[in-house]
Order: sequence, then structure tokens, then C-alpha cells
Amino acid sequence: MDGNNATANALTIALPLTILLLPLVGAAVIAVFGPYVHRAGAALVGCLSVFLSFIGTVVLAMSVWHGGGGGTAFSVPLGAWAHMPPLTITFGMFLDPLALVWMLIVTGVGFLIHLYSVGYMTGAKNYRTFFSYMNLFVFTMLLLVMADNFLWLLVGWGGVGLASYLLIGFDFERPAAVAAARKALIMNVIGDVGLMIAIFLMFAHVG
Repeated sequence: MDGNNATANALTIALPLTILLLPLVGAAVIAVFGPYVHRAGAALVGCLSVFLSFIGTVVLAMSVWHGGGGGTAFSVPLGAWAHMPPLTITFGMFLDPLALVWMLIVTGVGFLIHLYSVGYMTGAKNYRTFFSYMNLFVFTMLLLVMADNFLWLLVGWGGVGLASYLLIGFDFERPAAVAAARKALIMNVIGDVGLMIAIFLMFAHVG
């Protein structure tokens, strides 16, 4: 394998996975070590992980759009959920120009929201927890737009609903926030059921 092929493989396999996992790693680091570090440290980890994910997305998009790929789509297989012959349920990432645009939006806008929140949430009691939830939200959004099949997409959709519930009800001492979080969760669950029914119908009729 020559140097160009090795570089291409790194960009098309390692980089998308890194982009996806960086916000999740940031969320985990803040959740575990947040109580032991300064508030600014938690904010830094949250902002930096999403910013690096955005930079990685820019590099990947430039490579696909202007690196001779012609904007072609490609898949990054990650493994299999289950193997029940003749059915094999796999999971991975599917990247095309539309997915890359959404990845840029999710990571770019997500970073700006993180940056704004550094000052806006200064007085919040659970300042560190907020950034952990925000990172989780960015991760689940990326999971949604990078999914290579409907089951993977359903997991991302459910994750977005969970992260939304956590963020909306972040100020749990306010009854209005708790009520709004419950309402959002109920609406998301209704959407989950509709999406699951649609997936099962497509599988039954299309295979």
C-alpha cells in the first residue's frame, strides 16, 4: 500500500470515528472528573472536544469534496449487532455530501453554543453537568446523521431525545423546567414509536 492509499484510509476510517467519538469522550471525562476540577476546566473540555470534532469534519469534507473523491459517498463499517442467518444486523457510518454538510452544522453550531454557554451558564449550580449533557447531545446528533442504516439511525434519534430531556430539565429545581422536559420526552417517544413502525414496515415490504 502506497502513502497516498494509507492517508486515504486514515481519513475515511479513523477520522470519521474520531469525529463521532470526541464529544462522547468529552462528556464522559466531564461526568467522571468534573467534580474534581475547576468549572473552567469542565467548560474547556466540553468546548475543545466539540471544536476538534468540527476541525476533523472540515478536514474530512475538504478531502471528500476536493481531494479527487468527487463528492462520492462511502461507508465505514464498524461491526455487527447480531447475526441470525440469513439476517445480519450491522452498524457503521455512511458519509455522503449531505451527511458531511449536517456534520459541519452539528459540530460548528454545537461549538458556538458551547462557547456562548461558557458565559451564559456561569451562575448555574450544575455548570459542569450542563457541558456534559451538551457534549452528549452533539454526539447523539452526529450518530443520527452518520448512521448507515435505520436501526443505527433509531439509536441516534433516541439518544437525541434523551439528551434533549436532560438539557430541558437541567434546572430541575424549577417545576416549569421539569414539566417541559417531561413534555419533550413524551413527544420524542411518540416520534420513536412512529419511526420504529416505519422501519418495521419498510423491512417487511422491502427487506
